[in-house]
Amino acid sequence: VKNIAKELGVIDKEVIPLMKAVEGYLVNIHASGTRVKTKPDNFYDLGPIVGSSGEISQRTKEFLAERKTIVVYFGPTPVPENFDGKICELARAYPEYNILVIDNKKQFKMTEDLPKNVLVEVSTDLIAVANDEHAELGIIHGGLGTTTVFVNAGVPLTMSPTGSDQDGYAKTVEDLGAGFVVKKGNLDFREVLEKFLQNRDYYKQNMMKARDEKILATKDQDDRTSQEIAADILFKAMELG
Repeated sequence: VKNIAKELGVIDKEVIPLMKAVEGYLVNIHASGTRVKTKPDNFYDLGPIVGSSGEISQRTKEFLAERKTIVVYFGPTPVPENFDGKICELARAYPEYNILVIDNKKQFKMTEDLPKNVLVEVSTDLIAVANDEHAELGIIHGGLGTTTVFVNAGVPLTMSPTGSDQDGYAKTVEDLGAGFVVKKGNLDFREVLEKFLQNRDYYKQNMMKARDEKILATKDQDDRTSQEIAADILFKAMELG
């Protein structure tokens, strides 16, 4: 909301009360993993606000093209304990899969002796990655922005929420049968892939259905973008005081 307001030239003192109200509402609606589908009609899912830039490095393109790929992305949120070691263990156990770690906070410390099927990128276009035909599974925390990217791409998810909106969106995906939730602190990547492979077709089919039904669509029926919808809501809210 604040970024959109800034682009529109709206001053902070008008926006801050609205932001606080929205934040309080999000905390309530997502408490204890409340399923997002139960939200009222005037609640909009608008992630991701940032669109696809199409910027993927050549090495990432080549890496994705090699074989099916597990995409791991936790954004700014702290990663699980022994993150590097668990990723490498997964890669060695499943050489038939590539593991792409998007680590824009540089939390992946291991730089040498990585398995050949592991690639760590500090920055890349997550939307383009998720829409690649070889993207097989996303492992994320479950916030709106990242969840929307994978749902709109039809890629099943494993989610390990740490709070805020993550609990609600993770619960929504799990209830749809399009992925499953792993409790915070219990994220073992090897066990995650084993569980996924046991019911891969089930998760994939349900995620494709969620995508087609626009469960977390980025556009509404009149084809406005997320930014346009958000700007319209913001202006209406400000008019109402």
